[in-house]
Amino acid sequence: MNAFLRFFNKLSVRKRAHLYYSFIIFLTVIILLATTYQIFFGRLTESIDDNMKNVSTVLVRNTKIREMIQEGKSNPQVDSFCDDCVKKINNLNILAICDKNGICLYHSDRSYVGKHIAGGDDGPMLLTHQSYYSVSADFLGRQRRYYHAIQDKQGHF
Repeated sequence: MNAFLRFFNKLSVRKRAHLYYSFIIFLTVIILLATTYQIFFGRLTESIDDNMKNVSTVLVRNTKIREMIQEGKSNPQVDSFCDDCVKKINNLNILAICDKNGICLYHSDRSYVGKHIAGGDDGPMLLTHQSYYSVSADFLGRQRRYYHAIQDKQGHF
């Protein structure tokens, strides 16, 4: 630091001012970039969250999906419909429909059908039946998830 002060003191007043202004401009640009980054990714996360919530709201109203869950077994029509959803909806990479025990009846990767949903973040859904967002890591990496419970006509989950 002492060498820098000696160097800085040797500069003319005009060069010191230029160096000072350059430093201020550099800091301003860094702060603006960091703020823009935060705003952009905050809005992107909100958009993805809204998308996941809207998709799940539509899916829980589907009678075929409700029937599949009540029967406790996979349904080819539901599989086809959900596959189309995953292909056509932006930022929806994985879709899983599980029974009340957390066993996948549908998964966009068929190898997970019949298995317990991975990640360990499904506990609150199975206990409280409240909808919520979660960030979890499983076999497919780190994921942002949305859990939504389905009630039958009698109010059972």
